[in-house]
Amino acid sequence: SSITIKEIFLAVEEGLDLTPCTVCTGLEAEDPCVRMDECLVNSVWREASEHILSYFESITLAAVLEKNQDQVNLLLQRRAAAADS
Repeated sequence: SSITIKEIFLAVEEGLDLTPCTVCTGLEAEDPCVRMDECLVNSVWREASEHILSYFESITLAAVLEKNQDQVNLLLQRRAAAADS
């Protein structure tokens, strides 16, 4: 199975939340938003966050490397040259 970009973000503990309110559940004492009950756009941010998570889940590391093969080769050449000097 291929590694997705979402898996990479999660592995390095880099959040994918658009705003602090997308992690609000209304159930936890440490929720960052105290106005969740009266917020009119929380559902909008949640849906946007779901779309972004789905997008990053659909992209594999292999696809990114393949799409950018010329840049990858250039970076590898630069690293090899730097190691030789």
